[in-house]
Amino acid sequence: MSMKLQKLAGVYINYSTIKRAVDACSAEVATLTDVSSPQRLGFSSPYPADGEAHLVKWIESMRAFKIPVFKSTVMAMANAQIKGTDSEAAWKDGVTNNWYYRFLKAHGLATGTYRPLEVSRAQWTTSANMLTHYKVLEERIPFWRLVLL
Repeated sequence: MSMKLQKLAGVYINYSTIKRAVDACSAEVATLTDVSSPQRLGFSSPYPADGEAHLVKWIESMRAFKIPVFKSTVMAMANAQIKGTDSEAAWKDGVTNNWYYRFLKAHGLATGTYRPLEVSRAQWTTSANMLTHYKVLEERIPFWRLVLL
């Protein structure tokens, strides 16, 4: 090892010096593992962990059936779960938007946009599309049926 260092750096280091440095590092690593981890900084949510797990399961099952899950629904369920528990004291007016977004991020849930079908249909009702629609109706329904309607 000393010869390799001499070739690389141009400096000769005695074997016993290298061994002492390695032993000192090993002892330092051994003492580091005995030290407990520091307390995590930041705000910890007073919301019960089992309640959050229940909400996550519910959201995932709804999404599995392609049923949209809205923020207001999740927040209403969260408020219903903590009603009458010790956690209710933390939120006088119910869970907040900050709690909701922290909850989604902590559990790896993404948000999306959902447009009701009526909005999409309204965008298609242009004059050109309506003209096509009425022409198809004119071809399919005889005039005398339109008069009777």
